[in-house]
Amino acid sequence: MKILTVYLRVLIACLFVAGCGESIEAQSTTEKTTVTGDGVERELTLLETAREAGKFSILLSAVEAAGLTDTLSASAEYTVFAPTDAAFNALEAASPGTIAALLEDPETLKNILLHHVVAGRLSSTSIMASPMITTLDQRRDTVIFSDTETRFRNARFIEVDILASNGVIHIIDSVLIPGEEQAPSATEPSSPATEPAAQDGEAVAPAGTDPETPADAEPD
Repeated sequence: MKILTVYLRVLIACLFVAGCGESIEAQSTTEKTTVTGDGVERELTLLETAREAGKFSILLSAVEAAGLTDTLSASAEYTVFAPTDAAFNALEAASPGTIAALLEDPETLKNILLHHVVAGRLSSTSIMASPMITTLDQRRDTVIFSDTETRFRNARFIEVDILASNGVIHIIDSVLIPGEEQAPSATEPSSPATEPAAQDGEAVAPAGTDPETPADAEPD
């Protein structure tokens, strides 16, 4: 029975990684360590892990500007869906001046960043077993799996299970904007929407119809 349980866990993890796409570079599930000045080893925090990766400079600046540095450095565990610098650059290219404006608006920036964070340590295996997640801005959404990739909204997972002392990082290729149409992806071109997107679980009326008019109402 134990052998079967272990096999199923490994199979689920493999399916998640396969679904992240061919470019996936899944990391070890062992926390990274660093040596302090007194020679004592300790595990890296989420922010230290992100800084060591070398591709989250904009995200780290945003975390500092939003006043979330202490939160993501404390002992409480979080799961972070981390957009790369390339993801932020794609957002900036689509709407010049956006990043500078956000850095000067800490409250809006904080709400956006909280949409990338979930309370607790959620590994890829945990997400696949329970794909409906609630981010710290209290929005609920579902991670979508397919044969070729894994997505949270329109952001594609490009690395998973990067562990830290106080949580885990999953790298995504797009900045998640709560309540709005998804930001451009860093790995694929954006395409115009043919119909308006549903907001916060609301139904969207078919194109060319008036949502205030009942379907069986006759014209005047």
